Amino acid sequence: MTDTTTIKPAHTQALTLAIFALIVALLVMLSNRWIGPLIKIQEHNDQLNKIQQVLPQSLYDNDPSKHEIKLTLADGQTVDYFLATKNGTPSAFIFNSIAQGYSGPIKLMIGIKPNGVLTGVRVLAHNETPGLGDKIEADKSNWILQFAGLSLKKPPESQWLVTKDGGHFSAFTGATITPRGVVKGIRQTLEMFRHNSTVFIHHKEVADGN
Repeated sequence: MTDTTTIKPAHTQALTLAIFALIVALLVMLSNRWIGPLIKIQEHNDQLNKIQQVLPQSLYDNDPSKHEIKLTLADGQTVDYFLATKNGTPSAFIFNSIAQGYSGPIKLMIGIKPNGVLTGVRVLAHNETPGLGDKIEADKSNWILQFAGLSLKKPPESQWLVTKDGGHFSAFTGATITPRGVVKGIRQTLEMFRHNSTVFIHHKEVADGN
């Protein structure tokens, strides 16, 4: 029996590997060039969609998702927010805030007008109990929708508590800690804005229209 197996020369194998590596490199380059921008576009659209849930479109004529500002307050706290403008004038400030729930942090998006009135609130992320605490989600109940149009004057600041604590806002049966945390988180964000509203409204980036 004759062994007809042919062994490719080493230089042929090396050339094959080099071609394969070149193809992989080209695919990676094309991926970064074409897919990367698509991912950024999708991320932008997702962010804008979230903002639109807390901010009526009639309140702005810019793209708030492209106008993110980092501001250091007098107390040293650094705040990131999105700026909405109408005819070049600040019309709303959108903050990402963290509230403490039953099962951990609850990430909120909160829109506030220059006069301190809420434009809307949405829950972005949480780990609350399904069927109980997750009613803070807009697609699970309308509880979170009640905050639009409210402020520290409506209801009075002393009433920014759940009813179980003598306040204005209802809780969920079997899940008081979750709504209590959300109400507190919103109130604290409103207080932060009230104490620094002049700084936000007259911040240099706002005044320059950047």
